[in-house]
Amino acid sequence: MKKLLIVSLAIISLSLYSCKKNNPDPIEYAGTWSGVYLGDGDRGTWTAIIDSDGAVSGTASSSVVVATFDLTGTIDPQGTFTATVGSASTGSEFVGQFNGSTASGTWSNDYYDIDGTWSGTKE
Repeated sequence: MKKLLIVSLAIISLSLYSCKKNNPDPIEYAGTWSGVYLGDGDRGTWTAIIDSDGAVSGTASSSVVVATFDLTGTIDPQGTFTATVGSASTGSEFVGQFNGSTASGTWSNDYYDIDGTWSGTKE
């Protein structure tokens, strides 16, 4: 019985370890990123810092309304990114994919009924 318990624990431990190795940590994307966003109704630049846990914080500056807004979001181990720029009620939602040292996706603002694309690189 004791051997069965030890073997079972070993198998579970190896399974968990191999799952962990197959999913890269968000730290792969940690660092400072910047880029541009373009679309109908707005355009500008953005800068974000990704921490080792996948939390994203930064700013987006609009050249249309000449203002800077807070950017907050997350990135998962596969590089899937979601963020809000500005307030939750009137701000824009950015979604996309990080891959290596490049990133791209789409953004939309339902309040003003505008949308577009964004892209960036790791600094």
